[in-house]
Amino acid sequence: MDYEIELRYQKLNKHLEKTFGDDLDVHALLFLIGVNELGKGHNKYSKQEKTDLIHIAICTLLALRDIMNIRVEMKMDGLTLNVEEFAAD
Repeated sequence: MDYEIELRYQKLNKHLEKTFGDDLDVHALLFLIGVNELGKGHNKYSKQEKTDLIHIAICTLLALRDIMNIRVEMKMDGLTLNVEEFAAD
C-alpha cells in the first residue's frame, strides 16, 4: 500500500476514534461512508438499511479505485438502492 495513503488513513482513523470511540471496525467505517454518500445524516436505520448503506460504501470505494464502473441511485423513502454496472468510456 502507498505510504502516503496509509498515513492519511491512520490520521483519519485517529480522528474517528476520538469522535466515535475506540471500537470502530471495517463495518463501522463502511457504514459511516454509506451515511455520508446517502447525504441524510444521523437517522435511525433498520438492519436492512444499514446493510444497504454498507453496500453503498463498498460500491463507492470500488468506483473510486476504478475496480468497477457503477452508477448508484439512492432514494430515502425506505432507502431504495439501485446499483447498475456500465461500460467504461
